[in-house]
Amino acid sequence: MNSQTSKESGYSTRFSHWFPKLDKWDKQIIKKIYFKFKNREHYRNIARGISFCGDPRLWAILLPILGLLGLIFEDFSMLIVFTTGFLQSYFFYYLIKNYFKRPRPFIELADSGIFRLDKTGHGYSFPSGHSHHSTILVGLLILWFAPYRMWVLIFIIIGLVIYNLSIPYSRLISGCHYPSDVVFAIIEAYLALYLHWSITSDLYLSLWNLIEGILFP
Repeated sequence: MNSQTSKESGYSTRFSHWFPKLDKWDKQIIKKIYFKFKNREHYRNIARGISFCGDPRLWAILLPILGLLGLIFEDFSMLIVFTTGFLQSYFFYYLIKNYFKRPRPFIELADSGIFRLDKTGHGYSFPSGHSHHSTILVGLLILWFAPYRMWVLIFIIIGLVIYNLSIPYSRLISGCHYPSDVVFAIIEAYLALYLHWSITSDLYLSLWNLIEGILFP
């Protein structure tokens, strides 16, 4: 039997084995959310746009920009902190995702009429990659700009929090994730962020300073 299926569609996964009640609740909630917006083209298009803004591949655009800023200002600290924060958090996220191997709603619940509303959503469902990576980005930006003036920080926080909360909901509307996928992704991402910001970021910066001193004495 395929390892990706659930009781409802014939599949059996580690997630449904360890959390059967949560798995059942997830399926009930995702159906309510999905079918509420399925025939509302306007909301679906908004969800697609918001979901795109949380695509992990956007990091491939952000990091070169930070690299360019590092060259201009001769300070690569932001690039180092953001790059290592992304990679370190991705490592834990990847391990969790490939341990549970939870199939996505549009795979498990296809017989119930749930289909993918956009072209995103590859691999397993738990935890949500869009929610994880957008949370890491939001957290790093807030922490990085925290020393700035209070009104600037408040403006940044409000905008980023709205962005951070809209990404998960767009993933539910699109049929790409269950509620627990996005909730756990945010919690897990903030734990990874805390580890990085409070401990490992200083280690990475020290390592970079050492390498920089050797290469550019």
